Order: sequence, then structure tokens, then C-alpha cells
Amino acid sequence: MQFEETNSTNKQAMLAATQGHNENTWFVTKKQSAGKGRLGRDWQSLEDNLATSLLLQVELYPNKCAMLGFVAGVALIRALKGFDKEIEAKLKWPNDVLLNGAKLAGILLEMQPFKNGKQAIVIGFGVNVASAPTGLPYTATSLNEHGLDIDCKQLFMALSESFVQVFDVFMKNEHEIIKQWQQNAAGLGNEISIINNGITINGIFENIDETGRLIIKLANGEKQYISAGDMQLGATTNKRENNGE
Repeated sequence: MQFEETNSTNKQAMLAATQGHNENTWFVTKKQSAGKGRLGRDWQSLEDNLATSLLLQVELYPNKCAMLGFVAGVALIRALKGFDKEIEAKLKWPNDVLLNGAKLAGILLEMQPFKNGKQAIVIGFGVNVASAPTGLPYTATSLNEHGLDIDCKQLFMALSESFVQVFDVFMKNEHEIIKQWQQNAAGLGNEISIINNGITINGIFENIDETGRLIIKLANGEKQYISAGDMQLGATTNKRENNGE
């Protein structure tokens, strides 16, 4: 479904699901006035940037549903590499895409269970194609700033095709998707910080597990499994919250 303008493609997708729409459908808009990211944070949708959401209605275990955010990240990386194989795009746990270290895109996964056993799953993509917002607490960038001369329509078509391919692999072998995510992960094997509710955890980013939890190796050698939080590349002692997606 295509809109000239809407508040949020994620909201429109979930609304359609609750009203009985039972087909897997993409929702895309030229202008989004109230985009949102993880934890209810605002997402600025500038003109000529991509704002789209995919509604899936499938029967999956909750842990496997949670992995769909990683499927989305792998699909977006694959779509980008279709335009430029050498593009320096990386996946930042849990749901960001970085380009040369700056934020290019955010992915938002939302789920709603139904009585028939199915889940309405909405995967939202916000990609800075033409320009990046300014005045943020982190560095953002766009595809056009890095010389990738494509538009939203071209990226959407590539993304929709790559998602089908990656989702098919995921349904057959989810471990392959974890492997592909690892191959494109930002900070893997390096020192990172996880900030959650004002608490900072420093350690080495070892891996993600089969449910998407981040595995961090602490200074004492112990491993800690993280389900939620904001990841910072490198160590920090600041007890603060990141306002990124």
C-alpha cells in the first residue's frame, strides 16, 4: 500500500492487521509525519528518504519472531550491496545500519499476537537516502552523501526483492542468517559498551546467540547475555541514554 503522506507506516501496517488484513503487504509513504524508532523514540523522516514497513502474518515461535529484525538488517545490507559491492555498510546491534561509522538506517520490529495462533509482525525501515537529519546526539549520514546516486523507489524495489530471498533462507536455516549478520556486524570482536537504564556495561562483543541476544565478554572473563540496550562502539564510563533508534 502506498501513501502520499501518513503518520507512520508501522502504525498503518499494524492497524490493517487488527482490522483483518491477512496478507503479507508492504506499506510505503512519500512523507511520514510521526515516524518512531525503538523504545518509542522519534524518527525524523526527511523528504526523499525511504519510510516503509512490511506486514507479515506467520506462525513462528516468539524467539524466532524476534530474529526477524536481523533478517531485515541482512536484507537491507544485501540490497545496498546490489548497488555498490564495496559499500562500507555495517549492522549495529540491535537494529541500526551504519555507513562508514555514521547512522544510515533504523529498523523497528513490532509484534501483535492473534487468537488464531498467528502473529502480526511489522518490520519498519527508515533509510536516509537523499539526506540525513542534523542536531542529533549521534552522527547520521545518507546514501547520496556517499555518492550512491539512487532514489527511494530504486532502494525499495531492491529491498523488497532481497527480503524475500533472505526470509526464505531464514525459514529453512535460521543459523545461516545469524552467520550472515555476523559477517556484516559492526564492532564484532572489539570493545563495546551497552547502556541500559543508565547502567553501562563494558566488554568485548563476542557474538549474538540464536535468539539475537548480544554476548559480551566482561573484564573478569565472564560472559553476559544482553537482550536490550544501546550499543556504543568502544568503552565508555558515561551513564547516559542514547537517543538513537
